[in-house]
Amino acid sequence: MTNMRIERDCLGEMEIPNDRYYGIQTIRNMKVSGAAGFPVVAYPDMHKALCQIKKACAKANAEIGAMKPEIAQAIAAACGKVIAGGYEKEFPLDMWQGGGYTCVNMNVNEVIGNLANEMLTGHKGQDMVHPNTHVNMAQSTNDTIPSATHLAIAPRLDKIVCEAEKLADAFEAKAKAFEHIVKVGRTCWQDALPVTLGQEFSGFASAIRRQARALKALRPGCFELIMG
Repeated sequence: MTNMRIERDCLGEMEIPNDRYYGIQTIRNMKVSGAAGFPVVAYPDMHKALCQIKKACAKANAEIGAMKPEIAQAIAAACGKVIAGGYEKEFPLDMWQGGGYTCVNMNVNEVIGNLANEMLTGHKGQDMVHPNTHVNMAQSTNDTIPSATHLAIAPRLDKIVCEAEKLADAFEAKAKAFEHIVKVGRTCWQDALPVTLGQEFSGFASAIRRQARALKALRPGCFELIMG
């Protein structure tokens, strides 16, 4: 039988499988939240962004004397481990849920907290690093989740724009190849003035480039974080 540990929160205490880095609040939410059977971590960028935020907050809290340096260092190291990968099974919460992803924020706090506590004490638990008191210090889900969403979207925008521009290039190549092919245009389900197939593909290219420009314009806003 798997060894168990005891964790406590404001609602009571619970036995947690000791091979798991998530804790009591994650298990509570696994029982009541989500119906899709599709975990948020299937798109890991959000969890990695949350870890980036937790790492930055730990360093900032240590700098102002609100957190012991050794605790901040352990939290930062734990965040680095999660970002590097290999802990995806510790994030089981469902993609579709109520509560503004508070439970996702707490799931991340618990995993980081147990990793950090293990580094400092040799075991999981909350006796030296607490998920809320330390990992979530000076934060709110209403700040961390939107900020993490912004950070997660930014690199994806770069990839989408790159692929969109490749598609536009391909359409432009076809526009040139098809410039002498004349066809009947269509409007409102009726025949219209003749156009070339090249003109049509040129229009496709132009539409894709406009979308790429719109996505580029969104990117700076991704770095306007709302951490309080």
